[in-house]
Amino acid sequence: MKAKTFLFTLCSFFYLISNAQTIPVSIYLDARHSPYQHVITYAGEELTDDDGDREFETILDLSPGMFEYAYWVDNSLGNDPDNPRRRNGAAFSLIHVSDPMITYLLPQDGGVMRERRIRADLAYTAANPPLAGSMSLIINGITVVNPEDYFDATKRRLLISDPPSLVDGENTVTFSYETSAGQISRSSTFTYHPILLTRQNRTYRMENILVWGRVMETPYPSTVFLQCGSDTYETSVNMEGYFGQEVRIASGSNVVKVAYGSDGFANPTDEITLIADLRHDWWVELTGSLDATTATINTVVHGIDAGDLTFAWSESAENPEVLGISGSGSSVSFQQAVSEGEYLLELHATAEDGTSYTARKIFLQGSDPHFLDLYERAPWMEDMVLYETENDYYTWGCYSFAKMKEVLPHMKKLGMNALMLPPLNDGGYVTEDHFQLNLAYGTR
Repeated sequence: MKAKTFLFTLCSFFYLISNAQTIPVSIYLDARHSPYQHVITYAGEELTDDDGDREFETILDLSPGMFEYAYWVDNSLGNDPDNPRRRNGAAFSLIHVSDPMITYLLPQDGGVMRERRIRADLAYTAANPPLAGSMSLIINGITVVNPEDYFDATKRRLLISDPPSLVDGENTVTFSYETSAGQISRSSTFTYHPILLTRQNRTYRMENILVWGRVMETPYPSTVFLQCGSDTYETSVNMEGYFGQEVRIASGSNVVKVAYGSDGFANPTDEITLIADLRHDWWVELTGSLDATTATINTVVHGIDAGDLTFAWSESAENPEVLGISGSGSSVSFQQAVSEGEYLLELHATAEDGTSYTARKIFLQGSDPHFLDLYERAPWMEDMVLYETENDYYTWGCYSFAKMKEVLPHMKKLGMNALMLPPLNDGGYVTEDHFQLNLAYGTR
């Protein structure tokens, strides 16, 4: 009898698990100010923009518990920018699925209001809808009257434009609603400014950059004023409140302020700090020429007077033989080598301000001695058996050259003699900074 009771209980338990009700959860990606064309989740679910509002959306039927996801956005993997909950050390966002729940409350906690609106996305089963009159929206301690008026039951979304009771600075919004299963509540504390400056978390490399922002309150002024260092700019505001201005920055920290008038910078409406490590705009090109026995490399300097540069010539220690390349002149000549192969030659140029540039030239010795052309394949590439790799293929989430090195003997046994590494710079395939390594690889 006990065995039958245990078996019945066990069967009932498995029946409940297999028939556990899923919750329809809407996730989305706001692309109104981005050029994105294709968005799918890491698991392959496609987000679509059926109504043409540039917000890609999909509804997932999820079981209660923790759900993690990421987006492939035009083939670049990233997290959900409107969901502040992340899995540590990975590009995955987290949702704690329950019935009922609040998937999004925007602006997100700890963020900045970039649109003058408040949005809450709800998730619940058909058998557990919000109770009539149970919704509550509180902004800075002040209750919004009849929040249901802003709720779209089809989209299960509350959206209130031009919300009342906002203050310049820190704001707190709390939204809650109740179902037959209980009440769910969520709060968000964010920053709001009547004029918002937008910045990217990056190091700027150019002296002149575009700073843009948005006026959040109507009626919009025709112009606003920006200040960076000793420079002041007046810039036009368009019909949607947006403005953009090219400003001049210097290496180090640059404080950019915005105000309604040119006399308002003592108490600016908003300010941001931009970090710059400016790259010099000069460079050196190398050209090569041959006569019967001698090869010559000349420098062609761009963007700076050649007299302001010092030169240092060198050659690779791995060259087939020593050519005797050295000196500090603007050109170098050498006797053509006897040993066949590739010869790497290098020029290091330094300006008076300490900035530098390295230029390289390859000389090929063989039946047809010549300098390697820019669009010419190097001879070693003719016998190349290439294996393209991502460093974290071998240890998920660990971008380690040491881990990749462990598989090199195996690759060699398979006949590979060359590896193609992924882009090592910041942003990877969607490069954000050509002069900065991805921090997972190092700093220089």
